Amino acid sequence: MHIMHSHSTNAINNSSQSSPQSSSMYPASPLSPWGTSALTVPPNTPTTSTPSSHPYHPNYPSHPNANARHHPHHPPSASPTEIIPRLYLSDLADAENPALLASLRITHVFSAMPGFVNIPTNTLHSHPHSQNPLPGPTPIHRFQIHIEDNPFAELAAHLPSSTAFISNALLDPNANVLVHCVQGISRSASVVSAFLMAVYGWTPAQAVAYVKKKRCIAEPNFGFVAQLHEYEKTLLQQRGQGRVSGQGQGHAR
Repeated sequence: MHIMHSHSTNAINNSSQSSPQSSSMYPASPLSPWGTSALTVPPNTPTTSTPSSHPYHPNYPSHPNANARHHPHHPPSASPTEIIPRLYLSDLADAENPALLASLRITHVFSAMPGFVNIPTNTLHSHPHSQNPLPGPTPIHRFQIHIEDNPFAELAAHLPSSTAFISNALLDPNANVLVHCVQGISRSASVVSAFLMAVYGWTPAQAVAYVKKKRCIAEPNFGFVAQLHEYEKTLLQQRGQGRVSGQGQGHAR
């Protein structure tokens, strides 16, 4: 396994680069508190702009606790945080916990950290809502970017492939994605924020605010926030050309 830098060539990515086709392909996770049948705009989205026609964008019903704030004296949850239906943000300990991955029916794991991550190759669970439940082991698809939690580490070059991996994974209505770093605070939160920017058209401030609202310990470092602004410029250019790139740098298996 090699450390990937901004000058690396030819990303290894076994996920499709196709764009989402229909919102009906994105049912919510069974663990979602929002009770909607499609992956759509989360409740009380921080953006005030009119939702676009992107398939991720149908109106989303508000959850009764969507405006609840974290009490400053409450300890942060040790559990994975479901940012939107079927997309979880967590830490290394959770990513390496086979029982937890099985309980959440995780099918895709995105790792934002250097070094070896001991994720099982498959997990024993089924998809009870699938037309063809899988009683045996289900493969876990992985994608890793080798990046330190350093404000000067290169993140922007990895964001197109990172967001494409998550987006393409969620095209499968049975997929559940876990994004993690070591503590689930900075690197993973930055990647999830970039994903929200790519699919909802949010600004970096809107995306980071939403992630921090869902996971109180999330705090992308200042260098990663600056690189989210770089990524926003890339997205705006690509949207102006009628496309959003799915190419980038990373390691998938």
